Amino acid sequence: MKKASVTRTYGPIHFEDLEPHRFEDLVRELIYDYKDWQSIEATGRAGSDEGFDIRAYERVFQNYNDSESESEQDETPSTHPMDGNLWMIQCKREKSIGPQKVAKIIKETVNPNSPPYGYILVASAVFSKKFYDAFREGLKKAGVMEFYLWGNAELEDMLHMPKYDRILFTFFGISLVTKKRTRTSEIRSLVTIKNKLYKVLGEENIGHHEILIRDINDNLYPREKEYADFHLRPRWGKYYFKGNNVYGIWVQLRMHYGFYNARLKEWDMFEGFDSSMIYDEFETEEERLENMKNNLAVRNFWERFPFSSQVEISVWALLKYEQILLVDDKGGPIHKIPHIYADYRFEHGPFSRIIHVIGDGNNIKFLEREGATRISLFPKTLSAPKSGKVHKNKIILISGDNKPNDRNAYGKYSVYDQNGKYDFLNPGDVIVLKSEQNSDDQIKVKLSCKYSIKIKDYCEEAQNHYLVQQEIFQQLKKQAGEDEIMDVYEFVYHYDVD
Repeated sequence: MKKASVTRTYGPIHFEDLEPHRFEDLVRELIYDYKDWQSIEATGRAGSDEGFDIRAYERVFQNYNDSESESEQDETPSTHPMDGNLWMIQCKREKSIGPQKVAKIIKETVNPNSPPYGYILVASAVFSKKFYDAFREGLKKAGVMEFYLWGNAELEDMLHMPKYDRILFTFFGISLVTKKRTRTSEIRSLVTIKNKLYKVLGEENIGHHEILIRDINDNLYPREKEYADFHLRPRWGKYYFKGNNVYGIWVQLRMHYGFYNARLKEWDMFEGFDSSMIYDEFETEEERLENMKNNLAVRNFWERFPFSSQVEISVWALLKYEQILLVDDKGGPIHKIPHIYADYRFEHGPFSRIIHVIGDGNNIKFLEREGATRISLFPKTLSAPKSGKVHKNKIILISGDNKPNDRNAYGKYSVYDQNGKYDFLNPGDVIVLKSEQNSDDQIKVKLSCKYSIKIKDYCEEAQNHYLVQQEIFQQLKKQAGEDEIMDVYEFVYHYDVD
């Protein structure tokens, strides 16, 4: 099951964690620049709030008409400079308030004979439409001119605004502005790393540079023998850079002899031998000979697969930019290649993703993206190859364009038959291929694989359908139906025959 990805989000603000008076302090901080106040009084703090928690007076500017006579001005009652529009702010640190309760709150806090000019009800609750309707009707009947309802959503919206970041940090220890600044620094660092890698490794999608990836916490390089578990948890390693990704770079960890059937979308590989052949300056002669022996054993088994299914499977890993802490483009005296220092914190060291790839250059396939299924074909261990029978007195006559001495096919030859003429052959046997057209055109080959298959399936698995169909027609000497079965004998050039 695919693991769910993590998305950067901010959780809900827990207003219920504030004790009642701190909740009133929070509301008072939020209303400071809501209006042009003459004064704000924390009446609830004293305990005798007469039903409301905060009282505020909104500044009112008076206009005087210069044409009015002094007598008319004397008759007009003067307004005290500290007077203004009265606002009442009621705070309720409750998670749930119903429509019936709002009527009770208004009745207890608003005197209809002397209503305030404005009213704000603040609660850490989520209000329904019925609640909003009851709130509006109740205050309109009471004669209040302006009224506002701040619930959980409204409070969070305000606190997420940059101008209230100081309040958010004071009451909840959260600073979104600081987070944004931190994220900006992170992005700047990632861009710097990416641009340096582009400069060192190139901006092309595919590359073949050798790089050394090192654990930033290691201080024993290059003395790997001082780590008892180095073979299980290597702290550094040489890899091939294979290309750029949106999130980082692809590197090749290993390469294995493999099997892939494009028609059936099935694959397997032998993991016991790495055929990538990265040069190891510390490899002993004994280790080199052992690797050659293992390569021969694996290749002998691998050649028993049909030519169309013989592939080398690369194991690629994604090294994300965020895991890279430093890029040394010069390297050192032992490994004179770029050194990349990374944070080794995953199961596979610094790598966050492993994929399997066939092909190279612009012609590559990611097996996981192809939806291919891994099957079990390779054994866990392989023995040395055994020689087959050498058929000195027999030959195979072939016609068509697949001439024995044509070495452009990388020493691979395919023979098709429907009459059982070559049933005596077994994989590993050696025989001579000879051209019908030219008796001097002959070569010794080894049978690597034989199998029976429908002609249409064989052509589908082949790379060049038309040329293969022509070759089948020339060898079978007839136009065979696509659903007919034919025997396929695949040979490789034999180098070791007396």
